[in-house]
Amino acid sequence: EMRIENQILKAYFTPKVYMVQGMSWVRNSNLSNYSLEHERLHFDIAKIAMNRYVKRVGQINQLTPEDLQSRVQYEYLEAYREMNRLQKMYDDETGHGINQMAQASWRNKIVNMLKE
Repeated sequence: EMRIENQILKAYFTPKVYMVQGMSWVRNSNLSNYSLEHERLHFDIAKIAMNRYVKRVGQINQLTPEDLQSRVQYEYLEAYREMNRLQKMYDDETGHGINQMAQASWRNKIVNMLKE
């Protein structure tokens, strides 16, 4: 939603992060708290990308509704690319959670990124 308040164009939106169940999977034979944590960290990576998106959108100063809408959409696409890049890096470096040392390292990275 966009409104002009005190001669300032403002945009309001409600970002949401969700996980598509069909895209998150663990073999039943491997179902454990450890494997569920790996999947939860994928969700946390999506939240990190959303938090960064909200921060960047909050810094936009545009003169027209069209410019603002264009920048919001651009930043969304950039956040989506960043999220996909981080998701791939996470799975590649942890071997999809198999490498426990890398998994622990990523857990710490993600916790710190969530604090940003």
